[in-house]
Amino acid sequence: MKLLYLGINPCRQVYFEIIHIIEKLKIIIGKKETLKRKSAFEKAERFICGASENGGLSVCVKQSFKVKGTKDVRVDIEVLSGIAFV
Repeated sequence: MKLLYLGINPCRQVYFEIIHIIEKLKIIIGKKETLKRKSAFEKAERFICGASENGGLSVCVKQSFKVKGTKDVRVDIEVLSGIAFV
């Protein structure tokens, strides 16, 4: 399953917007898939929170949060341009 979200504002993605998008994503993929990715979502949210506390990210970043014991179940975060998680 692959879902792609393109940022509302290509220059600046605010922490609270991203967390809201993650919550919407969890609704879209459903309870079963959300539970399967619970630990990966928690790691992704900690990553976003940490980036936010340190002024955000302004570089190209690709980060995967894999679910232990699986080959292809994960949550990916990609910042391709702009400033994210401020």
